[in-house]
Amino acid sequence: RSRSGSRRKIKRGRESGTINTWNTEKQFGFVSCTTSNRADLFLHAEYFEDLDDRNKVKTRGLRRGDKVAFIVEEAQAGKKSAQAVDAEIIETIKRSPSNSKSRSRSRS
Repeated sequence: RSRSGSRRKIKRGRESGTINTWNTEKQFGFVSCTTSNRADLFLHAEYFEDLDDRNKVKTRGLRRGDKVAFIVEEAQAGKKSAQAVDAEIIETIKRSPSNSKSRSRSRS
C-alpha cells in the first residue's frame, strides 16, 4: 500500500492536456495536449497510475474539458497515435446535478 502514495522518478517531462473525447463504456478516449503542439493522444483508464483516479475514470468516466497530466509515449508499431501514459487527473469540470438536465431540454 505504501507504494501507491510514492512517485517514481520520470526521465521525460510531464505534459498536460484536456480531454477531447471519452468513451465510458470502453474506458478510453483522446486528450489534446496543451503544453506542446502535437496530435491528440490516446488515453486508456488503465494508464492512470493513482488507483483512486483509475477507479473514478473507470466508473464515472471523463468529460470533455477535464484536465490531465501525463507522459507521452510515442506510437509503437501497429498503433495509430501516441499515447498518454502515467496519467493523473489535474482538474475535472463541474458536473451539473442530474435533476438539472430536465430544465435544459427546452431550447428555443
